[in-house]
Amino acid sequence: MISQQMLTAMVQAIQQEPELAGCVIAFQGNLMSKVLDPGDPQSPNYTRVLVIIEEAETNDDQVLKNTQDFVNDMGGRSPEKAPNPIIVTNRSRMGRELKGMGLTCGLTVAAGVGVAGSAAGEVPSGGTSTFLLVASWVAFGTQSVECINSMTRFGQVLMDPKGNSLEQWDENGTYAKAMLIDDAINQAANLAALPFAVRDLWQTVSRLRGFAARGLTFDVLKSMNRMQRLKVISEIFWEASQTPGEQQAVIKAAREAQIGAKAMQRTSGLSVKQADIMVQVVKDVTISRLKLSLTGVVGTGVGLVASGMPESVVGSASGSINWIINVIGFPK
Repeated sequence: MISQQMLTAMVQAIQQEPELAGCVIAFQGNLMSKVLDPGDPQSPNYTRVLVIIEEAETNDDQVLKNTQDFVNDMGGRSPEKAPNPIIVTNRSRMGRELKGMGLTCGLTVAAGVGVAGSAAGEVPSGGTSTFLLVASWVAFGTQSVECINSMTRFGQVLMDPKGNSLEQWDENGTYAKAMLIDDAINQAANLAALPFAVRDLWQTVSRLRGFAARGLTFDVLKSMNRMQRLKVISEIFWEASQTPGEQQAVIKAAREAQIGAKAMQRTSGLSVKQADIMVQVVKDVTISRLKLSLTGVVGTGVGLVASGMPESVVGSASGSINWIINVIGFPK
């Protein structure tokens, strides 16, 4: 089916042609007929010209071939700014549906990372972290629905390339509204969590910069005595363990490096080797935290942009933001 967006563009292009301006424009297809533009009674073309946009569906290979030949003959002869004749099949949508699947499923992975980051960063803060965790789970759930939808659509392209089932799905009001609502919830959850994710990213970057500023190389650690090493390692351990999730990550990594709690509690301090291992542990945990935070922020930004792009470009990744843009009427 020809989308309403395409029909509107066709009407605008037709009315811009001097030989057609002011004429009545009608549409026939999808088991209905309707007037798209009543025309201008003051125009000489009002009674002289009638434009009918007709949409025909067929699975006959010969009819499709003949129609394609006609479309090829029309190439380059359409009026300026007027949409060229097209044959809409599932195959013709393969490129955009592949991009949509890549975007939605990639964003699902990013949303999953966001859930992990929210859980790792949970702190007692009057319910703020709980809100962030819930928002992250909502974003992950709704994004997963979009991923499954895009995979289903691309699978339909592969199974029925000559059909136009995807067009029929898009014209199904229940399906279209359900996907718009799902995307709207997804974008709302992402936007709600974004300020906290940005703050977390900034704090992690600041922590990493402070860690780097200490310059705790092997030689620097070697120049300290055991108690000095214990003191500085305890400080960076505390800085990297601001939340229960981060504390558990540091402790786990330290244990894997065979640095247990007893070593950190010895009154005799830490050896150069133990201190150097702990520096690397804290650095690795902080960098991992940075990756989680950055993935969440970038994923949210990409999701917002994809949702606002036309369906003709990103397929099923286009969503509620694009719908809002079309309702408002900009940009042209």
